[in-house]
Amino acid sequence: ESPKISSAIVGETIEVVITASGTSNIDQYLVFSSVVGSDFGLISVIPPDDFSASMSVIDNSFDAGGETEYRVYAVKQGVYSDVATTSQTFTVGTLEPTLMSVVSLNNAHYVQWDAPSSKSRFVSVYNVYHHDHDTESSLARASATLIYSGTNTSYMKPTSNNKFHKFWVEITNT
Repeated sequence: ESPKISSAIVGETIEVVITASGTSNIDQYLVFSSVVGSDFGLISVIPPDDFSASMSVIDNSFDAGGETEYRVYAVKQGVYSDVATTSQTFTVGTLEPTLMSVVSLNNAHYVQWDAPSSKSRFVSVYNVYHHDHDTESSLARASATLIYSGTNTSYMKPTSNNKFHKFWVEITNT
């Protein structure tokens, strides 16, 4: 008899709850996950010492939003039960860098920031935009140009003019 499963979002993770199979002498439960469209990978093996009527696995291995599918099998003497399935959709939302600062040096500006305080595993790249202008009130994100895209949390921008400068750090997530 196959186990029964359900899933729910818990914070930045997905909890998979497994109701034990009615079959006796199960050797282990295998829990697999897949971000929809990709291959399934084993995320947990539940040994007999951890068996109970209801078991829980916390999945924090995914690093992209969207739908994740789960498959659970009860295994007895190498024979797999019928598969039990569930899926859960996780929305990443907007990611913001924290503690951004700009240090003005003689001929450069050093921009640094920290990863988001939560959901940092979903950061794909940081994009740094820059705008300079003769008047501070004219500095605008709409006029800024992309000067860096990558995974570093700092960037040095050489500057050789006496204009006002403003920087924006935005995050692209998967």
